[in-house]
Amino acid sequence: MIPLYWSLLLFILLKYISCYNECGPRINVSGAEGGGASLPVKLQEEVKDIAWIRSDNHFATTKPNGQITIRSGQFRGRLRSETDASLIIADLTNQDQGIYSANVLYKSHSLCNQLYDLQVYNNTAHSVGNYTHQNIIRLGLASVILIITSYLIIQHFHAMKRENALSVYIYKKKVCFVYPNQI
Repeated sequence: MIPLYWSLLLFILLKYISCYNECGPRINVSGAEGGGASLPVKLQEEVKDIAWIRSDNHFATTKPNGQITIRSGQFRGRLRSETDASLIIADLTNQDQGIYSANVLYKSHSLCNQLYDLQVYNNTAHSVGNYTHQNIIRLGLASVILIITSYLIIQHFHAMKRENALSVYIYKKKVCFVYPNQI
């Protein structure tokens, strides 16, 4: 007969240590804050269900044909499932960033584990839009200044020409000024 402490140890090991084959290499996924990200499942055989885990928190279960059970309030209203049981997370926040695990149970009762590294980046489109607007204003202002400066230079040369009978010629792609006392 097995002593009680060995039975207890075996129970603890079976409860907290699970051995899964890897479904494949870790998949890197990224999405913008406020946007969405898809955790795709590439399956070799027919799936019974997939337990989605993050930081030891079983937060959702998906099944083929888009069935989903959400177990965590953090993800309520933000998860959906594809027909292949892939998981889509909407309205991403920085708190969603991290390692996700898909524990896949096949109908043949075999198990595998797929890891995902979700990176959430700041959505800077809004600030880029502001900079673009500012740059358009700056470009317009610079254009107005250039036009006014050009006008003033032309007016200055016309005044000099009238006063000094200045002649302006273009010779071999150079602008030449001829003053009356040089002739």
